[in-house]
Amino acid sequence: MFKKIHISLILLLAILFQGCLKNNLFDFIDNFYSQISSNSDCPALFIYDAKKNPHDSSRGFQGCPTIGYDGKYLYAAWICGIRDEELGNYLSVSISKDSGRTWVANKLLIVPKHDSGRCIEPSLWRDKFGKLHLFFTTINNGGMWDGGASGVWDIGIEYVNDKILITNPKRLGSGILITKPCPSIIDSNSVFFPIYNWNCTFSGIYNGKYFAVTPSNINGTIVYKSSYNLAGNLILPLSKISPKVPISVPRNFDEPNLVDLGEKKLLLMRRTTSDGINQCISNDNGITWGKDTVFTALGPTTSSRFFLGKLKSGNILFVLNNNVNRKTLTAYLSKNGGISWPYRLVLEPNQCSYPDVIQDNSGNVFVVWDKSRATQGFIYISKFTENDILNGDSSKVKSYLVSKVK
Repeated sequence: MFKKIHISLILLLAILFQGCLKNNLFDFIDNFYSQISSNSDCPALFIYDAKKNPHDSSRGFQGCPTIGYDGKYLYAAWICGIRDEELGNYLSVSISKDSGRTWVANKLLIVPKHDSGRCIEPSLWRDKFGKLHLFFTTINNGGMWDGGASGVWDIGIEYVNDKILITNPKRLGSGILITKPCPSIIDSNSVFFPIYNWNCTFSGIYNGKYFAVTPSNINGTIVYKSSYNLAGNLILPLSKISPKVPISVPRNFDEPNLVDLGEKKLLLMRRTTSDGINQCISNDNGITWGKDTVFTALGPTTSSRFFLGKLKSGNILFVLNNNVNRKTLTAYLSKNGGISWPYRLVLEPNQCSYPDVIQDNSGNVFVVWDKSRATQGFIYISKFTENDILNGDSSKVKSYLVSKVK
């Protein structure tokens, strides 16, 4: 009798939770942090507290940094190499416990499984539940570019007891996510992902390096979308909202930034080859896009990555090289949805590039940027507040060295 009741109870529980057990298992796996060394799907190795690439590559190049914040610590990650952007590129992650003044180096290296692979374009982002993500792209065809095939990967990352822990890497899709995702205003449970692919229209050798053609349907910028499930994890794979965002000027590396302006209005800005910054607007949450235009409101800009995003106040922060060359790194602030940019703060007047931004719980703004990538490999952060931009007082900007190679 007892055995029959026991079996019946098991069957009843299975029926009640049918369809949920599998999801709960995956949610547990997604939120399990450890020091994993590899994943059968992802063509990368994860090395902890190391000084160099395990393939015995010495470091002579650093650049293209990103910055993140988990509510307690700052994280910075960037691309490393022997001489330049090349086969064997890998990523380094450092941690700061004192608001950027000092950094603990090489807490995590993300390296290709093979010498001919590449791990590039890191982007740190904290979701609405406080989980810090590290996105990165892998190239796995023995060349500089694989047409976006290997794609963008996502790991959760945290710092516990002086150790980096990560979640199992998951693939987001084909291409590169080098900027931060954009939370939706109209639907707080959704997030936009501006992903792009290189404008590579041939397969073959160029300057001694192999490049694969990018399929025409993904050659450009595409805005994808995801939502959180009940466990607070992003639902994958990402869903494509619409075809490529239109562009009418020459482009190679879009590196797009996306901001939700409210009332279903999205502003997308991206890098061009020779026309500075290009902008495009959608009035229906990314389903369709208007004609793109050259951004001229702030005078000259250059072909380089910039940052566009919202501060906690809701005002839009725009950090860019306000120069035809990669100089005069400047923070601009808009209080009217990007219509005008009357507030300005110069962060670095000299040669520098590739800013990325986060804001901590106290309102401090941190901008990470690089300088002299292939000679000294400087990675710096600049710290200031929104009021400093409103007052235009560059004397308030504090800059700290994160890393250098020479």
